[in-house]
Amino acid sequence: MMNKNIFPIVLTILLFTLNLQAEKIEIQISYGGWSLSPFITSVEKETERIIGDELYHIVYTFLPGAALSAFQSDIDLTSSGKSLDFSIWHKIGQGNFSLGLKGQYYSFQLPYTLDSAQSISFLGFPLIELEAQAEGEINLNSLILSPLARWTALSGKNFRLSFYGGFAIFHYSGNYVLDGNVLVRSPLGDFEYQGEESQNIEELRKWSNRIPSWMLSPSLGMVMQYKLTKEFGLLFDVSLSHGFFFSAGIFFALGSSQ
Repeated sequence: MMNKNIFPIVLTILLFTLNLQAEKIEIQISYGGWSLSPFITSVEKETERIIGDELYHIVYTFLPGAALSAFQSDIDLTSSGKSLDFSIWHKIGQGNFSLGLKGQYYSFQLPYTLDSAQSISFLGFPLIELEAQAEGEINLNSLILSPLARWTALSGKNFRLSFYGGFAIFHYSGNYVLDGNVLVRSPLGDFEYQGEESQNIEELRKWSNRIPSWMLSPSLGMVMQYKLTKEFGLLFDVSLSHGFFFSAGIFFALGSSQ
């Protein structure tokens, strides 16, 4: 899957580079971390949906869908991850604006716990009691492509502060593990399930059109750069998109106009 995703991104970056004037090109390479906190993003929403759907399918083996119409679960999702970023920027004229293209390879881990305890009543009388607990992990990995525009707000002899914005598009892929325990009490008897579910998200997508193949998210960020030489320096980048990204790395300009 990774090979299929990387070719169009590499081709796009190469075509973008060939059409630039060398003296106005800046290249950035950085490495850093990722977290969902403290924001609720599309990645978090889709991941919680997968977890909830999987538990629903387990419970559905014991109860008809009509009895689960109000089925709810409390999901506690945490996150961590790493990304490697490669960006190409092209300065527009002699001003403070640049257009850029960023490619990122990411690896995200989203451990979670799930709890659900509820009663299903009929005419005011408790009919079914349901208890469910689960824990596991969602592992996501893919490539992100982000067309961006940048504005340099502060520029000194060696220091530069810039803000950028655009959007990010990426393939939602990876795998999940769910280790759960479900207990159902009813007048017909008690039912219990204990077991582990593990599956690739690509396989889940075959039977559920609720799981997206591609996701689109706005992207906003700030980058601080410090020149060590006329054409080379260090950078620190923070951005908000489908999570909070932070990275540090290097940049180099292919000409003196940078």
